[in-house]
This record gives sequence, structure tokens and C-alpha cells, in this order.
Amino acid sequence: MEFNKSPMTNLVKASSLQLNPSNNPIDPQPPNDADILVWLHKIWIIQRSNKASEGPRIDFEPLQAFDIVSFNCKNVRNSMDCIKYILFKENSKIVYLQEHWLFNFEKYSLDELFPECDWTAKSVDELNPIGPTQRPRGYGGVAILWREDIKHLIERLEEGNERIVCVKVNVSPKPYILMCVYMPCRGSKYVNSEFNVILDQLREIIYKYSPKYQFVLCVDWNCDISSRSQNIKLSERQAALKNFLEETNLTFNETNVTFIHPNGQEVSTIDYIFRSNEIDPDLNLTKRLDMLPSNTSDHHPIHTTKQCHFESKINEVEKNQYPSKVNWSKIDLEKYQTEITNKINELEAKKILLTLKILSML
Repeated sequence: MEFNKSPMTNLVKASSLQLNPSNNPIDPQPPNDADILVWLHKIWIIQRSNKASEGPRIDFEPLQAFDIVSFNCKNVRNSMDCIKYILFKENSKIVYLQEHWLFNFEKYSLDELFPECDWTAKSVDELNPIGPTQRPRGYGGVAILWREDIKHLIERLEEGNERIVCVKVNVSPKPYILMCVYMPCRGSKYVNSEFNVILDQLREIIYKYSPKYQFVLCVDWNCDISSRSQNIKLSERQAALKNFLEETNLTFNETNVTFIHPNGQEVSTIDYIFRSNEIDPDLNLTKRLDMLPSNTSDHHPIHTTKQCHFESKINEVEKNQYPSKVNWSKIDLEKYQTEITNKINELEAKKILLTLKILSML
């Protein structure tokens, strides 16, 4: 039997069920006070469940800037002060990190390094963890850090291999899928093959979440596709990357050189922030962050701003306003009994009419 939100209708249905469990019009009996008390309690529980099923109302805040920074930090411990400066002085909501250099057993040190942030990360030994006693010099790894004030917007995603980490950001008018990626360096004979494998994984992620989401990829591509490299013959990975951009409808705003050679010369642009074509480029300019204090990396961070509506933070007490199970230790029993008694008194006069109505239906 289905109940609705009208107490009187529920009472009639419940009483009918009590009188005729087999739905046969024989030997009807009027409901007694005990029956009514039982059904009143059930209706009370049902109404509370109905309220809980409605869920909290989701509100969105006015349009505001959403600052993102991508940074190959070359050891997150050494770059901690620089990253905190980006988060709290440059007022960035999210920082993508490539080459954090933490192994799997060390990832949770991010809690100690950045207590004001939440995070998700992958290490080079994600699939085959290295023990503390076998630890070599750190290398690789990807992570995304976000400030506590937006953690209600972020959802971690399990996508890609150890070079890819993703989160979903619940904003309006369209949520984002953010991807942080670190591509392999030149030097291995299999490097181009691995490069293409990662591109294929990124395609799969984009196709999986399209068209409901917008995409922002912050990547150290270890590949220069800036206008400064257009006059030379494209390498295999440059050609593959340009094809990837066309196939996935991604684009980017070019920045100044991002990588610094050990001799101190700025030599190439290998760090990029790719975005969905539908994101307005006039509202999402990308720039290089220069002269940051305590930047010990050989990369410049790059910064972009998105315009969106944030989902308002919902108070946890409000979310759990209607528990699914009654906690009698927290119920005012005297008030509950008084309310039930009052309802019984109100229904006493209606009991005869209710019984007559049931009898008239036979």
C-alpha cells in the first residue's frame, strides 16, 4: 500500500488495511484506539521519511573567479613555501602539481605539508609500491591540491594510470573535470609509445564525461607546441599532441617560456593549460607567474581563471535534519505522547464517521 503526505488519507488507507487485510468485504470492525495509535505512529515516521527524501536545496553563489595554477614543482617538500604562496597570496583555489617526488608510502605527508588543503595524488610506484627501506631518490608523481573552502565542490575520480589524476568540480552552469598529467621525458626508446598510451587514456576520459562536463587539463607535456616551434619540422610527439587537441576540441592560451635550462636560460614552453573550446577565452586568460619567492623548480607556474557559480556550502546539521531511524534517546517523549493523545482526541469524533464510511463501501 502506498501512502501520501495527507495524514487523513493515510489514516483511511491504513484503517482499511487493518480491517480488510485480504481486501474482502466481510466482517468489518471499527478501528479501536490502539489501532489508531499504531497507525498514527507509522504515519508520523512516513511523513518524516518523505521530508528526508526531498533532500537539501542546492543554491549557487553569484558568478565569481575560479583561479587555477599548474606547477611542475620538482619536489613538493622543497617547493612547499612557493605552493603556499600560490594558494594564499595569489589566491588560487586549486594547484596542480607535477613531479611531487613522493612515493606511495609518503603521499600522506601532504596532510602535514598543507594542513589547510585537501588533495588527491598518485605516485610513480602507484601500482607496485616501494617500501621505505628501498626508497631511491624521488621522481615523478602528480597531485591536485584544493583549499578547504571549496572542498564541498570537489569529488575525486579514479581515472587513468599513475601519470594522471582527476577530480570533478561541481559548479554551474556546467561542472568541470580537472586533469593533472605528467608526460614522460625524452631519453627512452619507448617514450613515444608511452606518450601515445597516455593520450589514449585522456581521450577515453574526455569521451566518457562528454558532453555533460567541461575539461581543464594542466600538463607538463615535455613537448613544445608554442608558436615559437612552428617553423621547424614537427616531431612525432608534437604531431600526436596537435592531433589530440583537434580530436578532443581542446584549446589553450599561449604563455611565455615555462622551462629553464640548467644554464639559466629560458628555453621552451612545455607546460600548458588546455581547456574545452566552449569556455570563453576572454574570461580565461592564461599567464606565467614570474619571480615567485622560494621557487626552487626549473619551471614557471602558469595561472588561469575560470568564471563560474559555486554551489553554496550546506551545513551538515541541515543535511541530517531528518534521520531515517528514530533515535528515541533524543526524543521528547512527553511531548510526543501529548501530541499523539491530542490527535486521538481530535479523531475520536471522526471515528464513527470513518466507520460508517467504510461500512457504506461494503
